[in-house]
Amino acid sequence: MSLNCGAIFLLGLVALYGVVTKATPVDFGNCTGVTQHISAITVDVTPCPEQPCEFKKGTNVTCTISFTPTELVSNGTLKVYGILGDVKIPFPLPNPNACSNHGLTCPLKSGAPVELTITLPVKSEYPSVTVVAEFELEDQDSNNVFCFKIPVKIEDAYENVEA
Repeated sequence: MSLNCGAIFLLGLVALYGVVTKATPVDFGNCTGVTQHISAITVDVTPCPEQPCEFKKGTNVTCTISFTPTELVSNGTLKVYGILGDVKIPFPLPNPNACSNHGLTCPLKSGAPVELTITLPVKSEYPSVTVVAEFELEDQDSNNVFCFKIPVKIEDAYENVEA
């Protein structure tokens, strides 16, 4: 009987771990003046239990974007920017090719839902600052497939840690 209770307890912990570590859907804004070629989009960010998302230096952040393109996308380029006031600063991505190592299989078909994953390193040399992060996916013709913005706070790993 103790083996069954132990197994049930272990399964419960595994299930709880899956709930706690699951990506968090975030509210996002669309980019102004941009025509998007999607019919649906959801954005999950890990970790981001509340907004603005607090990104700790020396960690990785994972964004999972589920979307349905309304046009054929044979190739795509990912772009991320930090917007501070009126200044739009490009954020270098380790791999900007959307069709390679991001969970997509190109070409993306019109009307077929897909899921894209971007893992971003938050480097220790980044300044501690609150910005708006803008995420874009451009197609083979440099047209936006999607573009969205989320508020982000980059901070040292030890900030906001309660003793």
